[in-house]
Amino acid sequence: MSTDESYERGAAMIREAQESIRSTQSMINESQKKMKSVQDCSKDIEERWEAFQNDFKAVLDKMADAIGASLNASADDIEHKVIAMKDLVMYLQNASNVVVLTGAGISVASGIPTYRGDDGTWTVGSENYTSPEEIATFEMFQSNPEMTWNHYRHWHERLKTAQPNEGHLSLVRLQQYIEARGKRFCLITQNIDNLHVLAGHPSVSLYQIHGNLNFARCSGGCKVDLLPFPKQKENVDKCGVPLCSSCGKGLRPHVLFFDETYDEVLFQSTSALHRVQEADLLITIGTTFQTGLPRRILHTAGLKGVPVVDINPVPNDDISLASLHQLKVDAEKFLPKLMACLEATDGARGEDKKNRA
Repeated sequence: MSTDESYERGAAMIREAQESIRSTQSMINESQKKMKSVQDCSKDIEERWEAFQNDFKAVLDKMADAIGASLNASADDIEHKVIAMKDLVMYLQNASNVVVLTGAGISVASGIPTYRGDDGTWTVGSENYTSPEEIATFEMFQSNPEMTWNHYRHWHERLKTAQPNEGHLSLVRLQQYIEARGKRFCLITQNIDNLHVLAGHPSVSLYQIHGNLNFARCSGGCKVDLLPFPKQKENVDKCGVPLCSSCGKGLRPHVLFFDETYDEVLFQSTSALHRVQEADLLITIGTTFQTGLPRRILHTAGLKGVPVVDINPVPNDDISLASLHQLKVDAEKFLPKLMACLEATDGARGEDKKNRA
């Protein structure tokens, strides 16, 4: 082969290689454009999802207010006022059917933070998620059961050492006080910490509308039986998710996730609301009414004109579902004093009757 031919062949190979490089570079550039487009689209989807969540919450709030207005429960008629202990004593002495609704605030003195604080129950150990709607959902459980179980195991460990505080124990005394006089009492709690059970409230009058973290159940629904909260290494899959011994599907904590609806069989939601419809006094303690059923409970009492006494160190001034008789106090300090006052008032009445006789 001549030198010219060799040179020409070499040049052709170089041109071919250059063309291949240009083609490859073009493909890379096109791929980068598509990747950026996907990233932009993903970011847009995330932003739209966040906006949807905010809009959806706003719609729910407006819907609740609209329902109230349609039933002559106008926000213009709502008036909150601060009352004294003696006023609540009077309400309790005149009431024949008392319902108490508790939220996370009553358990703070037992070492359990409120859900919406800086160390709330969904933020600790889950720094990638900023709201309960992101982590405490059945959708999250289905997509990442390992993370969900790690989250709830963390809180189950913390709850195992928690004990009822004076607020919990005083509510047991209040129930005994009311029922000893032939009147009715029931306790509805949003808390999953089991502290009302440990304090001694009988199950027949205790409605745990968000579940109880002492228990788990089959996520597949093969049965509704509640099982003890599973030990970490017993009957688990390779990711550490506990399994149902009957059907082999994953167990789930016995809690109401944010994307689930209230259920009578599992959470006695209908029965709890029925008790509110029969009540002539509603006492709310340590709740901000952020979830559906507590808002319905408050709304129901407001429509019936039932006095609502709200015990909370941070007043719920933004509530427009019912007028609140507010006591801006800590439950664990206030409730023991309330019981002492009730018992002293009854003692004074008894002594007065004895003297008259």
